[in-house]
Order: sequence, then C-alpha cells, then structure tokens
Amino acid sequence: MRHKLAATATIGALLISSGFSPALAGSVAQPGETVGIAAGAPLSPGLYFTNTADWGCRNTTPASCLGITIPAPSYTGNEWNLTANVIYGIQLDQVTNRPQISPCPAPFGFIGCNPDFINIDLTAVKKFGKWQLGPGAYGSSDLTRPIAGYQQQTQFAAGALFGYDFGLLTLQAYATTDVVEHNYGGRDTRGWFRVIIPLWTPPTFAQITK
Repeated sequence: MRHKLAATATIGALLISSGFSPALAGSVAQPGETVGIAAGAPLSPGLYFTNTADWGCRNTTPASCLGITIPAPSYTGNEWNLTANVIYGIQLDQVTNRPQISPCPAPFGFIGCNPDFINIDLTAVKKFGKWQLGPGAYGSSDLTRPIAGYQQQTQFAAGALFGYDFGLLTLQAYATTDVVEHNYGGRDTRGWFRVIIPLWTPPTFAQITK
C-alpha cells in the first residue's frame, strides 16, 4: 500500500472579489471546491475531465443561497488521496467603488471592501476496491482589513466523502458543515456532487502484448 501526499498552491493577484451573497467575503473561489480532487497525486494515470457542482444556503435572515459549477481537467492516479490545495488571493484594490461585489459594513456600504484571503481544501480519501471513503475539510479566512473596523471573516468546515468507480465514470458525493464561523452571520451546510469522466488512459501492459 502506497501513501502519497500532494500539495498545490496558487497565488493570484486580483483586482476585485466576486461575491454572490450578502456576507462580506474576500474569497473569489468557492471554499471547499477541491475536496476529493488530488491535483498533485491523483487517480490512475490518464487525462480526465471533472466538473464539480454545488448548491447550498447560509442560515441568515433572509437565507443567502449560492449555486456554482466548477470544471477542473487533470492528470491523476493513486490509491490514497491525501491532498492539501491552497489558494492565496491578493487584492490589488482593497477598496473599490463597486459595493455590489463585496460591500463594506455600515456606514461605508457605498464602497466595496476586498481583503486578501486564503482558502485551504483538505482531503484524506482511501480506495476500497471501487469505493472511495474518507473525510474532507476546508477553511477560508480574510487576511487584511481594507478599512478601519472591518470584521474579518473566517470559517472551517468538515465532513465526509464517498465515491464509486463505475468504470466509464466515477461519481463522488460529500457533505460539509461549518464547525468554526466568524462574521458570516450563520453557519453553512452544503452538499457536493462530482462526476469524473476519463477522456483517455494509457494502454495497459496486457493490452500492448495482445
């Protein structure tokens, strides 16, 4: 049994943040989107296309809901999937004139606040034959305060993942819930679903010798 650990990091220089809910957030990527994906040391060797879709609501009043789809092509292979994906975002414009993107708190709601941020997605999944089972978790946090009095947001969510390899495709599903939450106005509970379709895989030794 081989154990592999993969870690990838992406550093982005971003002009503005893209928010879809009333909560103030600097993250431009959906936290948790790479749970279950081993970008560095993944599935069996081959070229894959994956697409992750999720829908969830934060229990604020009124509730703030978000649906998103995330396509992610990759070359992967592994029995164990132990992965840490880190996204670090740098906002070149900490304060903008676009409050609809990520509005500042009152009384500065007429301008936008875009803090630097970090997202971390964690996966520890093992294959049992055609099954995949294991925990997944993610965290996100604002790293800067664009204006005095800005309340930095932080969250950490944990859950479990299971998947099944049907041969022609692999399906994964996982659920997460916030165990730590600061300044989001409510804890987030979310369900995830992923389909992995192999577009090409190298021939096996048995196929070559036929």
